[in-house]
Amino acid sequence: MRTIRVIILVLFVICHLSFDICSAATLTKIRYKPYDDKIRVVFEMEGEAYYRIKPQDKGFAVQLLNCKTENNESRDYAINDWVVKELKVRKEGNDTVVYFPLEYPVEHKIYPLGSPNRIVIDFGREFSKVETRSRIAEGVEYSFVTKGGPGGYQGIHVLRVDPKKAEIFPALAMRSPTFFQSLANIFTPWQKISRIHFYKEKVSSIEDKHNALAGINGTFFDYTGRPLGVLLINGELISYPIHNRTSVIIDSKNNASIDRVFLDGYVEINNRRYPITGVNQPPENNDVIIFTKHYGELTGTGGQGYELTIENGKVARRHIGNSRIPDNGYVVYFSPMFVENVFGSVKAGDFAKISINIMPFSSEIKNNLLHVMGGGPRLLKDGRLYVSKHYERFRSDVGEGRAARTAVGITKDGQILMVAVDGKPRRIVRQGESYSIGATLEELAGILLSIGAYEALNLDGGGSTTMTVNNRVINRPVENNGSRPVSNALLVRDLD
Repeated sequence: MRTIRVIILVLFVICHLSFDICSAATLTKIRYKPYDDKIRVVFEMEGEAYYRIKPQDKGFAVQLLNCKTENNESRDYAINDWVVKELKVRKEGNDTVVYFPLEYPVEHKIYPLGSPNRIVIDFGREFSKVETRSRIAEGVEYSFVTKGGPGGYQGIHVLRVDPKKAEIFPALAMRSPTFFQSLANIFTPWQKISRIHFYKEKVSSIEDKHNALAGINGTFFDYTGRPLGVLLINGELISYPIHNRTSVIIDSKNNASIDRVFLDGYVEINNRRYPITGVNQPPENNDVIIFTKHYGELTGTGGQGYELTIENGKVARRHIGNSRIPDNGYVVYFSPMFVENVFGSVKAGDFAKISINIMPFSSEIKNNLLHVMGGGPRLLKDGRLYVSKHYERFRSDVGEGRAARTAVGITKDGQILMVAVDGKPRRIVRQGESYSIGATLEELAGILLSIGAYEALNLDGGGSTTMTVNNRVINRPVENNGSRPVSNALLVRDLD
């Protein structure tokens, strides 16, 4: 009897140790459910399942030991969540192996549950991964970062620029003559190509014309290409500030800062000063507007105002609206309220001069201002989140929701960060296709803070968001036909 009992005990132990003989289970169903902070995958089982994790090059596999499926067949499941797009069920000998190909390094947790028997896998959504990093030139580095969150993942392109080794500057789009116009210039040099009110072209083209290394799109603009906000290039004022919005400032020593600027300007004729209310913009009531060659060939003001054409510092002509803008001067537009006074006191040959003082609100900027590019709203101030979209009077199309975004940040030690966050493509997205979801302004501020920015501001975004390196677009623009023509860009090139 004792021998029989020993044999029975041995068989019992062997039975419990051998899954192949005594512990077969069946995978009956796989279900999943997405949540804001995770996606849950559940294996429903008949019998008690034993498993182990098998690491893979991308993702992992769950090996269900001595387990079969109901139909004893391999199968693929399309999940179409950006974290887990699919899973693959494969029969391998007596085991069933479920493969989870993962594109992003999200955390996961696996645990069994009973009554009924289940194996649960929770995949998180939070992660940050530097996908690529490369050196563009001395002092210029590019990196691509993917960042996961509740709404999806964000593709983030970053140019890090050392202002001691590379120059950052704004540039306007420029109209290029066609082949036939170039021939006309050769054979009829006395004729000029008509200028239009500003212009628009792709960032890669603006970069190429300025022999730059890289660039991003710049400030907001209207349908004509006219910048909406302050723009100062090489000390020349192109447009006036609006709504007290934040700007990126480059001084004469190539130092960058982010601040609001105040402009105080006047035109002086016959010892009388008239306050300037705008530069290169359509006039409204009670305005005194300066039109320069950047605006176009004509002021386009119609017959409502009175205009003085100034050439080489003197009044060349007086005109009732729609004056031709000279290359060697500018036009001063006076609204009707000034007409009687100016018309009666100003004549051809009188001296005229413009004085415009551009003053940053911060007293820490000591050097002369070389470039100023308006944008907004501010995103970071003194290393803290500071999204001033309401104060700077941005409408909901900029201030709310996720979109492709462009931004500039400055680290505490003066490094310049140029950032483009890809948004959802406007074309029809194929089922299961991954895409960056863009960012809210608050998320954009968090991104800038996470990569080391101490100060930051937003620039034009949406369809305008573009980053180029060596004249090649490296982000994923949302427009169906690629990058959108823009009014201006912020560029990087080698220091001379």
